[in-house]
This record gives sequence, C-alpha cells and structure tokens, in this order.
Amino acid sequence: MISTLRAMEGGATKDKSTASLAAALYYLMARRREARGNEPEAEAHAFRGSRPPSPPELHALMVYAPIALYAVYCETLVEMQRLGATHGYQFLFGVPSSSAVATAFGERRRPAFALYARKGGAGAKRGGGEWRGEASSGADAGGASPCGEAVLAIRGTNDLSDVLIDANAAGVPFSAYDADPSRASATSSARSGRRRDGDEGGEASAAGGDDAGEGDDARPLHGWAHEGMLEAARWLLPDVLTPLMHLHASGYAIVLCGHSLGAGIAAILTVLLRPLIPTVRCVGFATPPVLAGDGLLRAAGGFIES
Repeated sequence: MISTLRAMEGGATKDKSTASLAAALYYLMARRREARGNEPEAEAHAFRGSRPPSPPELHALMVYAPIALYAVYCETLVEMQRLGATHGYQFLFGVPSSSAVATAFGERRRPAFALYARKGGAGAKRGGGEWRGEASSGADAGGASPCGEAVLAIRGTNDLSDVLIDANAAGVPFSAYDADPSRASATSSARSGRRRDGDEGGEASAAGGDDAGEGDDARPLHGWAHEGMLEAARWLLPDVLTPLMHLHASGYAIVLCGHSLGAGIAAILTVLLRPLIPTVRCVGFATPPVLAGDGLLRAAGGFIES
C-alpha cells in the first residue's frame, strides 16, 4: 500500500524508505489515539452548539445504522443476506468487494455495495413527523405512505482500492439538477419510462446532461465535488439505476446510506439521482465533506442527513 501511495504523491517522499514511511504512519496513528485518550470529550466539544437531531432524524440514523455500518461490510453475499434479514430487509443484489476496471477514460474504481428492500412504511417516516420539513420519501411526493422501502448501502474504506478513491481528493466542477418533489412526480414517471435501460445515457442525464433539466420541475445546481468519490458514484450509477427506478415506480421509498467513504459516494449519488427520483434521500455516517458551493449545499441539506 505504501508503495502505491508513494507513486501517487509525486515524489515528495522519494528519499524516504518504505520502512520509515510505515513507521511514520504507525506513529501518527498512535499519537491520534493518545490525543483521543487524553481528551475523550474533544469531539463533543468541537460540535458543541450544533443543532441536535430531531426525533425523526435520530430515528432514521438508528434504522439505517445496522445496514450502513455492518451489513454492507460483510465479505460474502450470504453474510450480506443473513445480516440484512435479521433487520427485516430482503437482500436483492450487491457486490461484497471493491473493484477497479480499465475504461477508455482511465481506471475506474467501484466500491462494494448492497441493495435491500422491505415492505411497509419507510424508516424515516415511522419515526414520527417529517424529515427536515419535507414530505417523507416515497413514490408519492405528497407524503402518502409508500408500499415499502429500498435501501442502497455503500461500503466505506476497507481495502487499497477504497484508499485510492479517498486519496483522489481534488475538487472538480460539478453540475447537476435537483427536482422539486412537490411538482416532479408526473415528470419522473415519464422519465423512468425513457431511461429504464440504465445505460450511459441515463448516467449523463442524472449527472446533469443536456436533457436532465427539461421541464420546470428541475433547478440547476453548480459547485464542486471530491473527484474520486464523484467518479465512483458515476461508475456505480448504471449498476443501480434500473432497479432503483423500478422500485420507485412500484411505490418504494428510496434511501441511500453509507459510512465514511460510502457516505460520501452515497451523498453524491443521491444528487445524481434526484432528477429521476425526486424523493430519494441519503443518510450518512461520518460523511466526509465531498460537496462545495452555496446553492448545491443548500439544496443537498434538504435530502442528505449526516
């Protein structure tokens, strides 16, 4: 891993041995553990004065924690299925390991993920009240109880391929469209019929392509995004777009969740999906700062919970 990271950082450590770099990394981890041990309340102090989560938000975090923090980290599909079932979710499909694929645009890295579903009301709605003042997610933007809930969980950093996604941390321009859930239910149904193939055309539209902003139900969002996680979200999009569109059209609420790297990718992927699934929501655990831009952040604050 150190040799790979050395190759990425441009030669700043070329006069240091691999043993020295490994020792430095372990020393840094030890110092951070020491600092946390000396002041265990440091993180609590850093966030003092922040708005506490509302009961529905807290309930949503508790509902999705087992999927985002445990189930998607399983190393086999059988274990993903078993752990999901213990929390009432049916495992639909997933990939238990991250992968890198060579494309015409260079190497693309896809994180591990799992898609689950269950019948009944969405977890965020069962907590009582509405999520950040918006109607709860589902097929009906008016807040009607959905027939079930589909949860796409994306794994956090777990191997070298994930580390390389994290390390590609340059900020790149990012444009997308956000649909107004109160006006977009009719047009989203029409779009789902046009884009059921889940091919590159669907990705371009969800990512802000030429026709993504058609109609008066979408507003353009411009800002910046973490390059590695944006590439991972765009690479993952064609794999999950068709099943998510089908579940949405069938009345299922769509929720994305993840931890750390997975939460960052889930947040970006949620923005990409909003033109097609206007009521999609994201719940992130230890979400890194992956988006920037006033308009983009204001819009994302309404449908991304961390």
